[in-house]
Amino acid sequence: MPSLLKISLALLPVMAAKINAAISEPPNTYYGEVEVDSQPLTANAVQYSVLVKFNGVELDRYTMGDLEQAADNYVLRVPSDAIGNRLENATREGDSVEFYLADAFGSENLLRSHLVGQRGQSHYLKLRWQDSNNDGVNDLMGGSTASAVGNSGSATPGSLSEGIAVSGQQSAALNTENSSLNRSTQQSASEEQPSPSILLSAWVGEENSRVHLPATGAGAALYRSADAECKLVNYSLCDFGQMDIVKHDSLFDSAAQLNQAAYYTLLANKGAGFTGSATLIVDVQQSSPVLPAGAQGLISFNNKLWLVGGGLGSEAQALWSSDDGLNWQQQPVQGELSLARRGHQLARFKQQLWLLGGKNHLGELNEAWVSDDGLNWQARPLPSEFSAQAGLKALHWLENKRLAAIELSLVGEVDALQSAVLNNFLFIVNKDKPQEIWRLDKQGELRKGFVGEFFYGN
Repeated sequence: MPSLLKISLALLPVMAAKINAAISEPPNTYYGEVEVDSQPLTANAVQYSVLVKFNGVELDRYTMGDLEQAADNYVLRVPSDAIGNRLENATREGDSVEFYLADAFGSENLLRSHLVGQRGQSHYLKLRWQDSNNDGVNDLMGGSTASAVGNSGSATPGSLSEGIAVSGQQSAALNTENSSLNRSTQQSASEEQPSPSILLSAWVGEENSRVHLPATGAGAALYRSADAECKLVNYSLCDFGQMDIVKHDSLFDSAAQLNQAAYYTLLANKGAGFTGSATLIVDVQQSSPVLPAGAQGLISFNNKLWLVGGGLGSEAQALWSSDDGLNWQQQPVQGELSLARRGHQLARFKQQLWLLGGKNHLGELNEAWVSDDGLNWQARPLPSEFSAQAGLKALHWLENKRLAAIELSLVGEVDALQSAVLNNFLFIVNKDKPQEIWRLDKQGELRKGFVGEFFYGN
């Protein structure tokens, strides 16, 4: 039997070869906040990704919101090796890596470079982007120095709880989950129905606009300016350039004005069920269709605005209601009432909604209808001395049979206007432009309604 010494000597060349081979080591993990023009990105800003490169090769990528436990922070893993021949795309202590911010358009902007420390460490590193010179170079290159957390997981300022400041093995597990989520996000996007969209509505004024987005828009990045050629990465240098992460259902915008078109870009988030970017031109000078086609009778009733009938075509039987004057829902017509009429008037009286007169293809209609809810209508007889002639400007039908007239000259000829008050706003419709609506507040500021959609491709 060979001696133990002979066996040991025989194995020495094999052991030496293995020592000279590349040895994989625990990776370095980087995490922290990202700011774009002093605004922190949240987990909902999935249009942005943070990536790290070594010698021009991407080592890892994190799309905002991929890891629930990371909250509003990014998490990246940088592979490491030790002695011997280098592993491909792995780093060693003293190597320089670069961090980039990528957007939905595929552009990548260098945030900063960083020297790799000892392997198996977790580092808090805040990343920031600002380009006030419009030269494509980050004004904040260099940034702050990373603070390290060793494998013991001891706390440092800005470190994440719940396992984000982690050991090398834990960070490898996080990276595996991150990659899986990326694939899941890509697969989900590919399965979306064609042309999803997000609705935008706005009240456009002389100097600014009040913009409304649905819940699916929360967390998205809304860019806008008065410059059709504005580049998003340098939006702050464009005319009226601004960007907001949508936190609520509405925000103020100074780009869209009554006499100025604005160019919007909305980078959608996962709350919409898809991601991507879409554009919209907000220009109330060209066209601003908000109201349903053919609708004429406007009134406020039961905390809603109502459009009742109007026209003699296929749209004449329409009955619509709205909570805000911009978003309208069609309602069913109950009873024998025919809404195929023009020139009719609406009035509130004793907590009921009244419809008076009008005319159809047979001539003028001397009749009245009443409803308790705006949906169910019953005919009411008229006194012999009353004539519900077409074009009557009735605001209220009082018990003494007097008719009160309303005179408005804000946005058109008086005879062409209809108005209604809801939530301390006066809403005005010009029958000569039947799909437009205006809103007047207590301060006397007049705004025009606008509705548009951001359409997203596959």
